[in-house]
Amino acid sequence: MSEESGPVAAYVTELVSTLPVSGTSHDIIREVRDHLLTTAAAAQNEGLDRIAAEQHAVQEFGPSNELIADFRAVVVATDMRRQARRQVAFGVLLAVCGISVFRFIPIWRGQLSEMLPAPPIAFIAGATVLGPSLALLRLSYLPGVYAEHRWRAWLDRASGTTRVLFIVGLTVCAGLVVDQIVQLGGVPHNSLVVGAVSGLVFAAHVIPLATQRSRAHAGLEGDVA
Repeated sequence: MSEESGPVAAYVTELVSTLPVSGTSHDIIREVRDHLLTTAAAAQNEGLDRIAAEQHAVQEFGPSNELIADFRAVVVATDMRRQARRQVAFGVLLAVCGISVFRFIPIWRGQLSEMLPAPPIAFIAGATVLGPSLALLRLSYLPGVYAEHRWRAWLDRASGTTRVLFIVGLTVCAGLVVDQIVQLGGVPHNSLVVGAVSGLVFAAHVIPLATQRSRAHAGLEGDVA
């Protein structure tokens, strides 16, 4: 029997097929596989053959059907937390850029009448970038995430909504920031489109798209094999 068809490989393959596709799942599966192989190696050193040693490691670790719910809870909560932290970090960066463009640059140029932040961009950034991201971060720490499947499903939907709001908000805010820069510099306003496109591309890199997640899943399956 080859190593690819042993008990450890079968256990890991079952986890790959049942856990959500994400970087956290990838980390958990790697840790489980490494732990099982380490335990099996120790059993082999005590005289068991490889298959018996792997069976011993799997039995000692516990049936996957009893652990999968806990693994899913960890994946959902950790993924949401990572997403929220990234969005909050870039929301703060957006705020710094906005304050610089709408306040510091006008002061430096002596345009005191234009130094106040524009209410539209402040409202858009708060409603679509910072606000939802902070709410998602707080929700990801609630104990109910680990206790109830319905709560995790709701959190997953909330994550998708927050992701869409973040991409739309960052796109609009980037366009407004660039538009303000060109107004201060007396440049034609066609760069508003450039700013919006730049914001969209940037947001898409901050929040991975479905195709990127699929590639990560494919890479994980290759590791298992």
